[in-house]
Amino acid sequence: MRRRRTVAAPAAAIPAFAALSIAVLAATPAAAISVTDSRAGFEAANAALSFQSFESTPSGASIDYGDFTVTETGGTPFLVTHLENGLLGPAPLTHGKNYLWYDDNGDSVLTFVFDAPVIAFGADFTLSGGDAALQLEAAEETGSILAGIEPKFLGIWGFLAPTNTVSLTVDGAPDVAIDSLSYALAPVSGDVPLPAAAPLALAGLAALGFAARRRG
Repeated sequence: MRRRRTVAAPAAAIPAFAALSIAVLAATPAAAISVTDSRAGFEAANAALSFQSFESTPSGASIDYGDFTVTETGGTPFLVTHLENGLLGPAPLTHGKNYLWYDDNGDSVLTFVFDAPVIAFGADFTLSGGDAALQLEAAEETGSILAGIEPKFLGIWGFLAPTNTVSLTVDGAPDVAIDSLSYALAPVSGDVPLPAAAPLALAGLAALGFAARRRG
């Protein structure tokens, strides 16, 4: 009766395979921030969006809207939610009767501070003067558009990490009307998706277990 010989994998080969799997997992590229001037595209890419049309009429350097607070810092801070009173003409309104007016005086920054981390942010922006570059920054990533006297949408999402703060800056210091803000808060609980290379790493671990059983 012939005895079957079992050849075990060399010990050095097992760590090498595991190292390859882990290296591929670590090399998975991070998602880049997405920027769009299309509200339809923004809404299609982001589920469970909340909406704010700035229908209340407070004013000051800081205004609380429930999920977030809008604050202007630097320069001469002043924010106000206006009725349609002709200040910037009827063009700024894209929803309801009011819009948020930001008096940018050159040295100020408008900041949206959310109570919970946000993963998507978009709104309609209208400038009081000519065209100027408008930039949103979140989680140290930026998206920008060239805005003007007609409403222009700017949406950003896909941050490397959820953030509670989104900042707005405008080149040239024109006044800015903001309306129809849409945003998505980060999920509070639920399954965290695995990176794309995770199955390869798991396959490597399974191979290690199988090799160990064969040797035993």
